Amino acid sequence: MDQDIVTSTPVGLRAEKPNKRPHLSDSLDMSQSIEQKVDIIQSNMVTKQDLKDIVQDLISAMVQPLTEKLHQLEAENTLLKDRMTQIEENNQLALNELEQYSRRNCVRIHGLHEAENEDTDKIVLGVAKEMGITLDIKSIERSHRIGPKPLASKVAAKEKSSRSIIVRFVSYRDRLLFIQNRKKLKATKLGKVFINEDLTAANARLAAKARILVKENKLESTWTRDGKVFIRKKDGVVHRIKADGDLRL
Repeated sequence: MDQDIVTSTPVGLRAEKPNKRPHLSDSLDMSQSIEQKVDIIQSNMVTKQDLKDIVQDLISAMVQPLTEKLHQLEAENTLLKDRMTQIEENNQLALNELEQYSRRNCVRIHGLHEAENEDTDKIVLGVAKEMGITLDIKSIERSHRIGPKPLASKVAAKEKSSRSIIVRFVSYRDRLLFIQNRKKLKATKLGKVFINEDLTAANARLAAKARILVKENKLESTWTRDGKVFIRKKDGVVHRIKADGDLRL
């Protein structure tokens, strides 16, 4: 009888298991070039997971520097926008200063009765006389009413419908003399006539906001001088204001 041949492993010896194939991504160093990675891929049997990991690594390697550059450009762009905003604000302030300086010889007179075919130069000289100061026609460069002319019936019916008069003096000294004596109008027969500086739109808006804060008892007082707007805070400190931000208390 044939005997069955039995093969057995000698005692003390274990059958060796086949080595586990290393993961392909382990052989891919991120410092390697894309061409080197491709060569490794071509020389190995790869699984779907291997390919997924490799593609993800390649994408991350390419995208990361682009992302960092994008963040850098965004930060620089934000900085440039802030600088441009500051430059625009400074330019607006400078233009406002120039415009206000161009009005340094001008004043506005409010509350004077308006009549047909009137001579505003003579009206201005009459106001000066009421204040007790001496001016002549040569002191006035130009004067006129401001805004559209109202209907004659309204002018006759309501004094408040009269338009203001703007006057430009030849010299700054005459204009200053006119402004400095305006408080004397309270004791004259002219009634409620007011003389104000000829402010730019920006400065007029600031002055109006400051007056509101005074009424709300948030400021002690406010005034203008040579087209500049000033405030006195509750602590007695005086500030010149140039922009809305200067009114933050």
